[in-house]
Amino acid sequence: DVQAVLVDDLITGFETSLTIEFEAGYALSVSAEGNYQSTLNIESDFVTLTGKGGKLQVDSNGYTGTKAINVSGQRLDAVVTIENLFLEQVGNSDQGAVGIITESPLAAHVIRNNVIFGFGDYGVFSAHKTYLYNNTLTHNNNGVGLTSFTGEAYNNLSVHNLTSDYYRWLY
Repeated sequence: DVQAVLVDDLITGFETSLTIEFEAGYALSVSAEGNYQSTLNIESDFVTLTGKGGKLQVDSNGYTGTKAINVSGQRLDAVVTIENLFLEQVGNSDQGAVGIITESPLAAHVIRNNVIFGFGDYGVFSAHKTYLYNNTLTHNNNGVGLTSFTGEAYNNLSVHNLTSDYYRWLY
């Protein structure tokens, strides 16, 4: 598929969660059509995005602020899980893109067992409560970016990133 995806306005809860699977051989490969575009924007509560062999690719196409996965707008105590995915920036990575950005101040974000490769900005940019487990982040400009980090980070392999493997930035 080549169209950006928006997951919003779904009635989800702890017992009525939504799971989206990227099956083997499936690729969501989107070229940005403007600045600050997200390939997959998750705005619903209690969503699990899981890879079963599929991948997500983003081409910033010369635009800035491009994101592969953007998580925002969740309510208090919601949980969004992103797991077992292969994410990569294709094309010219001089125009920065972010693999996963967590922008919801009320939700918990679980990011585990992903391979995040080649992003011109950050592999993961954690702006709020995020739990990072067992991810491989390589050949990005920055592997993991943290701002006022709450949550946990265990067993992540962040190597061969251009500027930094782990970067804490408070604003």
